[in-house]
Amino acid sequence: MPAITVMEDENISMWFHPESKILHHQTHQFFSGKPFRDALNKGVETFERFGAQKWLSDDRETPSLANEDLDWGDRDWFPRVAKLGWKYWAIVMPENSVGQRTLTRLAENYSARGVVTRFFTSSEEAQKWLEDCM
Repeated sequence: MPAITVMEDENISMWFHPESKILHHQTHQFFSGKPFRDALNKGVETFERFGAQKWLSDDRETPSLANEDLDWGDRDWFPRVAKLGWKYWAIVMPENSVGQRTLTRLAENYSARGVVTRFFTSSEEAQKWLEDCM
């Protein structure tokens, strides 16, 4: 069954893989504020609609995240997506060291709150790992 396109714009592409119940996003550039929050909220809607538990973040093109977005994510977004059953997070790391440090801190934070997290160098490796997660 082919992936369902959930969102597509200049900032991000987002798909849902129905067979493996994986939400997959790929960023195209740095973005923040309302567009960033709209994208993550679209992910929450997809989790709720399809019963997803796995998120693949291809963030190779994300040099960093704005502090306001990080605060919003921790306060608002994470509790909502966690309540819907988010269990596994595969991250394709940014090439930029600032982005790597930011995502490493997020992964540590979310892992401590029950989300099993792994880092990858390609979406294919990340998707394979998520497909194998029960």
